[in-house]
Amino acid sequence: MLWVNEEVEAEQLRVESPDVTAAVVRLEERVVVVASVYVPGGERHALRSICDDLRRIVLDVRQRADRLVDVLWGGDEILMVRQGEADAIIDLMNEFSLSMVKCAIHETEYGSDYRAIETIFDILMPEPAPRERLLFKNAPWREINARITSTLETTLC
Repeated sequence: MLWVNEEVEAEQLRVESPDVTAAVVRLEERVVVVASVYVPGGERHALRSICDDLRRIVLDVRQRADRLVDVLWGGDEILMVRQGEADAIIDLMNEFSLSMVKCAIHETEYGSDYRAIETIFDILMPEPAPRERLLFKNAPWREINARITSTLETTLC
């Protein structure tokens, strides 16, 4: 599941897999593809299939991970037998010149099947320019009264 701030223009993408939710977030200067992915039990076939789905999504957007571990995400604390599990994801990122937003130096929250994972994207958002408005007390009341008077005189006569 993905939650996107209502102030951002976003569109959910159709993905065949029930384990993938993806959306396109449109900003002024770029388009960002965001995906939430679950790979059950470290199944390599499922991971390859989901990476293929993500490839299709990225290609489609350009034309118009579960808890897999790797040194990239977990640092030196990852057991040797578990290192390299995310190679398919890293290959996908390299293929499209994608980059990670979260730094591996900081503690990583892997979540669980029962707890949501909070993800923060560090991107520049366009700030809406505030419109200038007059304060009620500073309104040009003489001009307003004159316009109302002239309008009433022309409509009543």
